[in-house]
Amino acid sequence: MAKEYLAGVSYSGETAQTVVLEVSEHGTVLRYLREHVRSSTAETWFLDSLLGARDRVVDRASRVSIGLDHAALLLYKFPVDTSLTRPEQNEHVQWELSTVLADYQPKEFINDLHYLSIQAREQTAEVFVVNVRRSLIFSVQALLSQRRHELHIADANYFGAQHALLAAYPSVRNERVILAGFSRGRVDAGLVHQGRLLDFQYALFDTAESVVTLLRRLVAEFSPSTVYYFGMDQAAAVMADVQGELPVPCIPLNPFARISVNPSLDGYAPFEGSEHRLASCVGIALRKV
Repeated sequence: MAKEYLAGVSYSGETAQTVVLEVSEHGTVLRYLREHVRSSTAETWFLDSLLGARDRVVDRASRVSIGLDHAALLLYKFPVDTSLTRPEQNEHVQWELSTVLADYQPKEFINDLHYLSIQAREQTAEVFVVNVRRSLIFSVQALLSQRRHELHIADANYFGAQHALLAAYPSVRNERVILAGFSRGRVDAGLVHQGRLLDFQYALFDTAESVVTLLRRLVAEFSPSTVYYFGMDQAAAVMADVQGELPVPCIPLNPFARISVNPSLDGYAPFEGSEHRLASCVGIALRKV
């Protein structure tokens, strides 16, 4: 396997993280890490650290993947008929979205279907649809191409973290766990069973109690072995309060569990001990490697 440099960018609220990973047959190494706060009105502000970098490692990144904040996405979950062809399923998706958004214009969006639970006998499946504005993706592609980078994947932050979970803790592929992601005023939580996301829910919160309510319900319903969490810095404090209310351990998702990291790497020190904040950008960089 030839050595390859892969970049991952994720953002939530007004803060973005950027990593560049070196991937080879000898393993994966963290080579670049930056975090920055929004300082422009451009909708592609989250690329500023990557595009403004004067670093040879960044220049070597052949592919860039983006973990998008939920605020930039239209997320929707509903059942579909699995006997339909993919074009027919896309038509069904467009119809569903048009029923909840009066001004929904399919040509303005790109959608990605994530299949959750499947009922083979009934030929139905619960799908989680991620919709992003086509204009945003085109803007990202245009900016990246100026630096000779290829846009590899753009998806919700949550799916970047899900991949980080599987890469960092391979045993999860044989377990049933809850993965919870924190952003400003919101927690997303899903059931990951044998590596697959089977259920997804979210809650708005301003106190730990609303997080407890959501996670307690999911734990009671699905009986997971563990709750893993990622996201904003305050996630650890919230989960410290939640842990005593749940019968299973709550563990911060460390995306570097199987990645080599030099603690003296420029930009790493603020994340030491709170590596869960980087789960989305690390996981999205490694997706489909």
